[in-house]
Amino acid sequence: MKDDNKNIFEKSGNSSIGPGQEIFGKTINLEDRERESFSRLQRLITKLGIVIPTIFDVGANVGQSIEKFRQVWPEAEIHSFEPNPPTFAILYEKWGNTPGIFLSSVALSDSVKTAPFHATRISEAASLLSPTERMRTISVEHKYDYELISIQTETLDNYCIESDCLKIDILKIDVQGSELTVLKGAHAQLQGGIISAIYVETTFADCYEGQTNYSDLSAYLGSLGYQLWDISPFLYTRRDRMWAANSIYLSKTASETLENS
Repeated sequence: MKDDNKNIFEKSGNSSIGPGQEIFGKTINLEDRERESFSRLQRLITKLGIVIPTIFDVGANVGQSIEKFRQVWPEAEIHSFEPNPPTFAILYEKWGNTPGIFLSSVALSDSVKTAPFHATRISEAASLLSPTERMRTISVEHKYDYELISIQTETLDNYCIESDCLKIDILKIDVQGSELTVLKGAHAQLQGGIISAIYVETTFADCYEGQTNYSDLSAYLGSLGYQLWDISPFLYTRRDRMWAANSIYLSKTASETLENS
């Protein structure tokens, strides 16, 4: 989902790939699919009649998603969360004094605590979860090597109470394997249908120890009335096995609004 996600993988020259494709080590990145997935999200929000959305940007990195969202919705209210201290410093330098943008140097999870965080050599791969030994081994540039640091976690439910946030139009999640814990920390908001659309990147390759299983994520959201509206794989292995995808889930109210429009 981040424009810089491709930096996680080592680039390898190959003249046989098609337009909109780039090969990175053992993966093929289909950039057009990422752009189309975001465009689809934009169209859905427009069809729902939301003019100035409230957006939660979970896993903000250095603000790539903020830039994309503000290009489409210049007045959007954006709450961004990035726990990695040096990455947050860059994020704050870029966006810290921008009206309507609220930055928090915490990781959203399913509990409030001090937690270990794996600060990898490239910030896009950093996670609450440990990269697998296999990923550390196949990364010839050692991009998954990490320093273990301590960070603070928060739940989305607590944050909404403390910030008096009554609605979330888009919940964007890009957290390198910890997607389900973010959602479990948002249980009250999900149960109440406060969140209209969830835009989440998930990994199907085994990159992190204990990473979210896609079927578990879908089952959890389904139990709370959320419907899978779109899934767009954008990263594949060289053997054409899906590696990562962006998905859009809609609340029951949002789904019914679109179905009846």
